[in-house]
Amino acid sequence: MATCPKLSTCRLMSTLLAEMPAVGGVYQRLYCHACFQACARLWVLRRLGEQGVPPSLFPFESSRAESIVRQG
Repeated sequence: MATCPKLSTCRLMSTLLAEMPAVGGVYQRLYCHACFQACARLWVLRRLGEQGVPPSLFPFESSRAESIVRQG
């Protein structure tokens, strides 16, 4: 199974979800270890770089990610 190349440096996991390990574990199973290509954070990162990814962007927020990329 492929793993997201940004798993060890993902700010969502290290900040926002650090205090909620059960929730973080769910996101890791669904996105980081399974379908990381569908992660909104990774999608924005690949288009705008690290600085373009808001800390509060969740992996499932593809509509928000599209808006972020459009705004540049």
